[in-house]
Amino acid sequence: MNNSEQFKFLQNRLNDYIRSYNRNGRPVITDFLSVFEQKFAEQYLSNKIDFVRMPDDPSSISRCFAIPYYDGQLVTLKGTIRENGKPVTQRNVYGALMGLDIAPEKFGDVWMKDHEAYVTTFDYLADDIIQNCVSLGSASIEFERLEDLVEPQYEFDRKRMTVSAMRLDAIVKAATGVSREDAKRLVCAGFVKINHQEINSPVKNVESGDILSVRGYGRYKIQEAGMSSRSGRTAVWIDRFI
Repeated sequence: MNNSEQFKFLQNRLNDYIRSYNRNGRPVITDFLSVFEQKFAEQYLSNKIDFVRMPDDPSSISRCFAIPYYDGQLVTLKGTIRENGKPVTQRNVYGALMGLDIAPEKFGDVWMKDHEAYVTTFDYLADDIIQNCVSLGSASIEFERLEDLVEPQYEFDRKRMTVSAMRLDAIVKAATGVSREDAKRLVCAGFVKINHQEINSPVKNVESGDILSVRGYGRYKIQEAGMSSRSGRTAVWIDRFI
């Protein structure tokens, strides 16, 4: 799906929510949105619906959700993990949830803390997850419902770097440690995303706060750290999500 088709698809989805809101006069909750979808919706709905995000966490990197009004339809589940040898990863938990035939847009960010996994989802799916989501390969997980929504809390490694420009290839080089030419190849091959949208132009500017995903290397949050130096280089903070 190209950008034009993606914009049209998102417009149609959001128009459905608007029609439902206008017809029933009741709050409408969307599916969970990617960062790209979220930014598009904020602009498209700015004058039509009082559009907010929950949780309001700019570091949210997997799935986000948007609602004009929160009325208790969302719940955070805490899963206690019992490992059997190989450590359980975030990807394992995602796989277990999708193994229940739950579409990925029906649950939000999954984040890990010690031997626990947290996920935000819709209230009507919570009991199904609690009762059935127990297998993680050789390990297991047992979910329970929390009384309050919990915002994602990510761990990351931070480093301060200087770059020649806020171009995508320069940022990828700084984040991953590869050469500038290899960074360009990664971008042109479709291995790099900004805010969950694939970018194929090495000269695309990266903005402070952008989430950068590089296949095989990880995910990063980029923040401009200060003014350019006398040599013309720009200081940036690069947070690599663990």
